[in-house]
Order: sequence, then C-alpha cells, then structure tokens
Amino acid sequence: TTNRKLSEYDLLEQWGKKVVVKAKYDGKICALKKYTVMNAESRKKFERETKILQRLKHRLIVQIEATFSEGNEFFVQMPFYPMNLAEWNEQKFPTFLELKNIFNKILHAISYVHREGIIHCDIKPSNILMTAEGEPVLADFDVSRDLTKLTATRTLVYGTADYMVM
Repeated sequence: TTNRKLSEYDLLEQWGKKVVVKAKYDGKICALKKYTVMNAESRKKFERETKILQRLKHRLIVQIEATFSEGNEFFVQMPFYPMNLAEWNEQKFPTFLELKNIFNKILHAISYVHREGIIHCDIKPSNILMTAEGEPVLADFDVSRDLTKLTATRTLVYGTADYMVM
C-alpha cells in the first residue's frame, strides 16, 4: 500500500459502470481498478486479488504497480493495456498461426498460475489483455482461488457462466 491519493491521478475515462479506468499518474498512463468495500467479504475479495497478483511474477500476468485506499474505496494501479483479446481479434483479424502463438502464451501463463497453486476461475477473452506489441497478459484475478490457502472441503463455483465447463 502506498500513500497515494485519487486526486493525484488524471482520470482519462469516467468510472460510470466501469471497475477499471484509464488514468495518468506522474506522467505515465496506467489502469486504475476500484473496489468499493462495503463489508468484510468485499474487503477479503480486494485483499485476495492483490495478494495473489503480488505473488505472481510473470511477464504474461498483469502486475500491480501500487495500491491505496480512500474511505471505503480501494484502488489498484496496473499497467494500461490498449485492448483485450476479443477486441484485438475483431480489429486485427489474426491468422491461424498468430492465434496459435497467442493461445500458447496464454496456456504458458495459466500453467505458471497453476504451478503456484492458483486457479483463475474466470478465463475469458475480456480477461486476457493485449499489449501494444500484441502480447497477451492474463488479468482479473478477483474470483481466483489460492489452493495453498484452502482449509475446508467444500465445492464453490466461481466464474462467468458462458465460459465455464459443466
């Protein structure tokens, strides 16, 4: 956690219904993710995602640059990525070989995450961000599970229904 304040950022987009907006801090473009913490459960969600991302150090996984809070709002600063995989696919019209390369990299990132004892639980095109150079970056770990922290035996289902295997 840093001593930053939201007023130190130039918001380049409006929050509206968005959870993540494009912003500028100290002259650098970044992404700012906002969590509104209303209870112990929502605070745990914020803490879980930030702890997992701070632990995962891989070039194909989004990295945290800073965290800070103001009142009941918690913020995570991350690198800004111009689009997600779905948008990239619609704009670029990639060849089969380009898609194969992207998916091999995504699988490499997922393999690393699993070796670290984490299950993402919500892998979908909008949670795979694309760098300006066309590299995929796995993001949005807010519903992920840390298998190294499980203590009880219970079955919980998390993720986006349209992307889940049943």
